[in-house]
Amino acid sequence: MTKGQNKTVEFIEQFVESNDSKFTWQELVNQVQASGATVKNWLTIRGVLQWFINEGLIERTKDVHSEEYINTKPQINTTCTRSEWIDFVDEFQENEGLITFYEAEAMVLGLIRNGKMQRPTGSIINQ
Repeated sequence: MTKGQNKTVEFIEQFVESNDSKFTWQELVNQVQASGATVKNWLTIRGVLQWFINEGLIERTKDVHSEEYINTKPQINTTCTRSEWIDFVDEFQENEGLITFYEAEAMVLGLIRNGKMQRPTGSIINQ
């Protein structure tokens, strides 16, 4: 990844973990430029932004006059650790008779996105 892409990841990850409710495209551009990164193609930065949208961590607002993004992460801690996630997907893989972890993880994420499976949390996994 380029320096600009790395700065974009850092900026968005900090936003997702913060209590901030939104950021604008211009704020992201300012942060990337302030890092000293030279961006020849801003579509690479938009690609990183799109990845976070596809992962359900942020979404673009409906405002057509301003390019703003909002935090879709719940403000309470409902996440699980990486090892809890792996255990959850491993169990799903075994129960469904799937061959690869990747296949199971893709299926779990699809079910969560479609509202057919609840996203695991540390408290659910530890029950």
